[in-house]
This record gives sequence, structure tokens and C-alpha cells, in this order.
Amino acid sequence: MDKSPPVRIDLKTLVASKQGGLSSKLSAGLIKKKVIGSLVGANARSRISATPATLYLRIAEPNKIEELVLVLMERGQKTRELEFAADKEGKASLKVESLQQFDPQEVGARLYKITVPKLQKGEYLFYLIGSADPGKGIQGKGYDFGVD
Repeated sequence: MDKSPPVRIDLKTLVASKQGGLSSKLSAGLIKKKVIGSLVGANARSRISATPATLYLRIAEPNKIEELVLVLMERGQKTRELEFAADKEGKASLKVESLQQFDPQEVGARLYKITVPKLQKGEYLFYLIGSADPGKGIQGKGYDFGVD
């Protein structure tokens, strides 16, 4: 860790902001519809200035490190968005293009040292797979940060 004190990143909830559209209604379900999860704010509060970088993350019970993926989010004027692909039944899955590589190493009880390779400038989210609850309008949960 560098000389600056650690910054706590709280768990954030992605809310469903858009689903389907006219083209998905006209296609009678033959075209997969888009599902968008949004976080409020165009930028994450926690920032890193250079990559590769080392981050530390404590995974809350009952989650496991294997259920964590790093994704690049699209930045809007007032939100950050993550696009999902939905099948005919409406189950959403992450788009492969948004996934980023990272290397976790356990250094304590549920505490991981995470090394991220060179990332482009943008907004990122450590997304917890299985945290979505579409019935409540929740597209998932995760920990966000930005790269300047």
C-alpha cells in the first residue's frame, strides 16, 4: 500500500434503468432485449491515477472471490451504465466485451490483494455475480472505482 490511507468503497446497487424497447416488442421475442443497470453519478468517488494497480478487497459473507468479475462501465452525464444481454425468459447476463482481467491473491480472512493490469481511463465495477434481483429492479451489486 502506498502512503495514502485506504479508502473504503461501499457496496453499490445497480438499478434497472431500461429494458427492451420497440424493436424487442416488434420482434416477438426473437431479438434479445437489452437490460441496463445504472449507478448514480457520472464518476466513482474512489479514483486511481495509474495502472497496473493493487487494490485490497474484503469479500462479505456469503460471497466468494470466484463470484467477482471486473467490468468496464459506460459513462453518461449523470449515471454509469452496464449493459446486459437478456434471453427470451428475461435472464440477464454480462456482455463479454465489458469484462476485464484481474489477479486476486488471498492475504487474510476473506481479504484479497487484487492486481489489475493496465486499464484504460474510465469507470469500473467489481460486479458480484448472482447479486441481481430483477423482481425488485436490482441488476446486481458491486464495488466501483474510476481510473484517471
